[in-house]
Amino acid sequence: MPFELRGLRPAIAGSAVGMIFAFQNLGAFVYPILSGKLIDLFGPNYYPYFAAQSLVFAVIFMLVLRWLPETGSRAGIE
Repeated sequence: MPFELRGLRPAIAGSAVGMIFAFQNLGAFVYPILSGKLIDLFGPNYYPYFAAQSLVFAVIFMLVLRWLPETGSRAGIE
């Protein structure tokens, strides 16, 4: 996606892709640890855990929709 943005130099686009992969790997390492701790915290009642996870995913989804620019046919970029 960063390569479709106008005025973006190749070096900056490469840095953006590197940061995307770095944050992805960091999240893949940290998320299971935090999820396990939350499950231990809530004990045998997992409903608050699933509610908290749903809230986190909803917030992340809304942030992505808010800040990620449209680059497809609706954006008018040819």
